[in-house]
Amino acid sequence: TDYDLDMIYQKGGYLFYELGGIGDLVGPGSRVAIKVNLTGGAGWATDPNLQGVDIREAAWTHPAVLQAVGQLLIDYGVNPSDIYFVEGLWGYECYNDYGYLDVQQYLGTQLVNLNEAAPYPALVNISTGDDPFYYTYFVMNQVLAEVDCFVSIPKMKHHYDAGTTQSMKNLVGTVPLEFYWLPGVQGYRSAIHEEGGPVGFHLPRSICDINMARPVNLAVIDGIKSAVGGEGPWNPTFSPAEFDFLLAGKDPVATDSIATLIMGNDPELEQIELPSGLFCDNHLW
Repeated sequence: TDYDLDMIYQKGGYLFYELGGIGDLVGPGSRVAIKVNLTGGAGWATDPNLQGVDIREAAWTHPAVLQAVGQLLIDYGVNPSDIYFVEGLWGYECYNDYGYLDVQQYLGTQLVNLNEAAPYPALVNISTGDDPFYYTYFVMNQVLAEVDCFVSIPKMKHHYDAGTTQSMKNLVGTVPLEFYWLPGVQGYRSAIHEEGGPVGFHLPRSICDINMARPVNLAVIDGIKSAVGGEGPWNPTFSPAEFDFLLAGKDPVATDSIATLIMGNDPELEQIELPSGLFCDNHLW
């Protein structure tokens, strides 16, 4: 019901145990990327739509969940220096001033800002395979091609344009902003949302393409405290909520489907209801 670190660590360990352990995914010598969700950046941290709730409880992956998962990976033998916290940051303030840097320094992990090439000399093109919807490749940070295990830790929320935003939708933040802006439509990854048609048609297929380029090996969903009505306080229907759930799974479609069901949408339908009452194609379907 809250973000007590010891309790989250205990529950996370139980979830991994119930999955048969995660030794098939990680171990000594493994390199692991953990994608958090710090959507919108620190500029939204005092928005009235948060209704006085800490943005880490309503819209962002909570740092306590990140720390618990990081520690569990270390328990499985992963060297802390081989764990990369990754996100396409809207500025470093959201990371440095809200506890994520503290977690990084405590565990001894590394940060990679996916909007930049560092620590590599250049960004790389990562293929989506033989049967994409739109994109034959994505421009990405090279770390996403090199890690042995990719962990997605989203906040369990609705999404204003995709209906549900869980471990798979979290990957929209893996591509650099400047490469996925439409001309004159900056401020979000507008190409990913609507480059090939209406957002309710294009976005779900873009989500699938990104997940073919960088599949999720382990999903851990922070649904302890979250939000309904959208992914961030800029959505007019956004409202903080509490669900008291922590979920984990090795199949992101299955894990995201359970989270979607908990939030009141049917993950098995071809279309999913949006906070506006309209519908979009369902990327889980």
